[in-house]
Amino acid sequence: MRRLALICLLALVLAGCGGLKKGGLTPVGDDEATKPPPAKDAVTVEMVSISYQPKTIHVQPGGRVTWVNGDKVAHTVTEGNELYNAFNSGDIAPGKRYSRSFSKERKIGYRCTIHPNMEGIVFVRK
Repeated sequence: MRRLALICLLALVLAGCGGLKKGGLTPVGDDEATKPPPAKDAVTVEMVSISYQPKTIHVQPGGRVTWVNGDKVAHTVTEGNELYNAFNSGDIAPGKRYSRSFSKERKIGYRCTIHPNMEGIVFVRK
């Protein structure tokens, strides 16, 4: 009886793993998991629903990123905090935009100082 229960449990586990397609778990070594998307020379990030969309972007060195505020409230684009930051857009009113170019390859985490849970990442790379 115990052996039959173990076999049934194993069958259920294996049946649940069989149908993973795109959008499911990505196996190690899959191109999607190991190769980032191509870096672009210009990227637009929408600020909507108190979030940056997309949250992660890839831009070439010298490339330009433009943040567009599609929300009904102001936002900022800030690396660091209000007092010590590498860049700070200041308040971006609804319907307004802010653009910036990045010259050196690096990873830049940024956030909105008004809404601290609103975060994004810029990867500057070739």
